[in-house]
Amino acid sequence: MVLEIGGELVVYLVACAVGVSIGISSAMTPPRGLGVIVTVVSVIMTGGIVATGFFLGAEAPWVGPVFILAAISMRVVAGAIELARYPALSGESFLLRSMLVLFPRRARIPTDESTTRR
Repeated sequence: MVLEIGGELVVYLVACAVGVSIGISSAMTPPRGLGVIVTVVSVIMTGGIVATGFFLGAEAPWVGPVFILAAISMRVVAGAIELARYPALSGESFLLRSMLVLFPRRARIPTDESTTRR
């Protein structure tokens, strides 16, 4: 038995903390030149959580779902906060900005060619 009583909670708390850090780092715009480093560190941390999940197996079966839930929820929250920096979205509600993070859309800007077609 790898985990003693209370050890399972520690594993879940660590998985949640790593998920939160991955979610925040993936939502924020990194400074110029650090994007690759942030991506590599995120992949390494995710690999560590996956390896931990395989290592612990049935003793802590919720490591993966806890990590994914924490990462996705923090990605949405941090992304919505990041969108509030834009003047066009600063007056919008948090819920709308969260929906824009979850379901991004590309803006279609009409060009002169598309408006002059006959």
